[in-house]
Amino acid sequence: MGLFSKSPRPVPVWALARIVGDDVLEVHGESSFPDSFRALIGTAGLKAEGGTERIVTGALVQEPHNEYDKNAIVVRAEGHVVGYVPRIEAAKLSKIIAKGGGNVTVRIRVWARLRNREVFGSARVILQ
Repeated sequence: MGLFSKSPRPVPVWALARIVGDDVLEVHGESSFPDSFRALIGTAGLKAEGGTERIVTGALVQEPHNEYDKNAIVVRAEGHVVGYVPRIEAAKLSKIIAKGGGNVTVRIRVWARLRNREVFGSARVILQ
């Protein structure tokens, strides 16, 4: 870095909410990551009637080399990939996340349950 280079600044989640126009950000592709939900919820939680929900710390992390979308943003909950920000929202958010160094710390609501030995999970990013 040069003497006058700008350092990444943390991006406040309210700024993300303003861009997407909501205080909750949907996550896509959760069905591709059952092992992540198993790790986050635990076996006992998966077997609970109606599943189990947790609020965890996570991050929105840019994937600029993603072969399908140069604006791709992966959603990580406690280090586990749980899905991706939808393409339209990722395009809107990619520049501000880049200003924050390529990732933003967020809270994520994760829910999962076990049905017929298959893990079903969902995730939502909380932008408040």
